[in-house]
Amino acid sequence: YGQINRILSIVDNGGGTFTLILQGTPGAEYSLVSSADVTALMNTWLAVTGSTQTAPAPSGVWTFPVSAVGPQYYRLKATHPAP
Repeated sequence: YGQINRILSIVDNGGGTFTLILQGTPGAEYSLVSSADVTALMNTWLAVTGSTQTAPAPSGVWTFPVSAVGPQYYRLKATHPAP
């Protein structure tokens, strides 16, 4: 799977929307997962609809917009290895 999977930063766009700056191993596929409970087991976190992305070359950096009514925690999960 990806050797890198991290959220580099979170930008507050206002109005309850945010842009996540994500980084993964170029060519590997990732999904953003979320939970209202940061201590929940990883297998209970749900994939954010439309978040599956192949990390682009050469930097592996991309952005994804999110919005949440209440507190929400996010993690980047590798789903397929880089070729």
